[in-house]
Amino acid sequence: MKISLSKNITLLFILLSSNLVFSQIISTNPLSIFNTTADFSNFKVINVTNSQNNPRIYYNYDIKGTYRGYNLTMYYNSISDDTRIFTNSVFDDSNYDPISYPSLTTIQTWNTIWDDYQNVKNASKYYLVVKTWPVFNPDGSILIPELTKTLTYTPPAPPTPINLKIKEVIITDPITGAIKYNSNNSGPIGLRQGKSYVFKVTVQKEGNIAVNNVEINSYQYNGYYVYPYVQLYNNYLATINFSANESTKTYQFEQFIPTFNGFNDVPLCLVFDVDKNKNIVESNESDNIFEKCGTGFSPNSPYGRFEAIDINGKPLRTYESTTEKEAISKTVNEFGINSFYLKDKTSGNIKRIKVK
Repeated sequence: MKISLSKNITLLFILLSSNLVFSQIISTNPLSIFNTTADFSNFKVINVTNSQNNPRIYYNYDIKGTYRGYNLTMYYNSISDDTRIFTNSVFDDSNYDPISYPSLTTIQTWNTIWDDYQNVKNASKYYLVVKTWPVFNPDGSILIPELTKTLTYTPPAPPTPINLKIKEVIITDPITGAIKYNSNNSGPIGLRQGKSYVFKVTVQKEGNIAVNNVEINSYQYNGYYVYPYVQLYNNYLATINFSANESTKTYQFEQFIPTFNGFNDVPLCLVFDVDKNKNIVESNESDNIFEKCGTGFSPNSPYGRFEAIDINGKPLRTYESTTEKEAISKTVNEFGINSFYLKDKTSGNIKRIKVK
């Protein structure tokens, strides 16, 4: 068993000093005033801190009665020298009068932590062992022996920490219902500026506690810059609540994608930011942002995404950021065919192509 030398020296000093105090005060106080039981109760740990490498434990307990003095030793998880947090002596150090509390009194105090701070802070149980100083007769014999009382405190179990993040984003055409983007797939975004879309967003909560007023901000922005250090367009703020047992919530809204003045065919980025203002304590604050960039074609741009499909309906290839004419030429050259379908992935329109 590992025993701390400094702890034992301190404890020996306390015991020797307590016997010295007894001999000094015995002739001035009636012996009948002292308690014959250790009336200590309601021990509770309030906080464990480590400000500026000065670890402390704050606690309180109730006391009633009259005592010469008493020693306090606190432990975590079990009672042993290896789990001792501190040992402290409580007495009147001015003139060594008895300590007297006629009615139940709460003592709020703190002590420096001797052991590892993290071990003490994360303890599942605390023990406070109280040992009163013995009372002696004038002839030196013991009238009231040392009284021992062990108090325990079990801190409440911490709630399972929560974590919030975007689980899924699906974007559809409000008229045709065609899916323009699905975050479960690896395809790029091909939204057109100057057009409305329906956004269906699923937020995931990890943890088994309720959380209310979860705010999700969504924006579009010019992809030449980096979020959040960029001008943001079209903020949509959603607020949702989770019960303790709910793990996902889905909300939906329709929004118009504005034209980014001064830019043509710029990368268009979408961002969904959960709890942007950090109002909710989470286990992981680094996964609150869902971001996806793609091509945000301007309303009159000839460029787009085109998919070549053979006459039997088999997809051949999708061409990104190209014109319809270029997509037709590339299909003919790559696949050696002159009859096929061409689908505009932005509008959803399909054309039959015949090249002479």
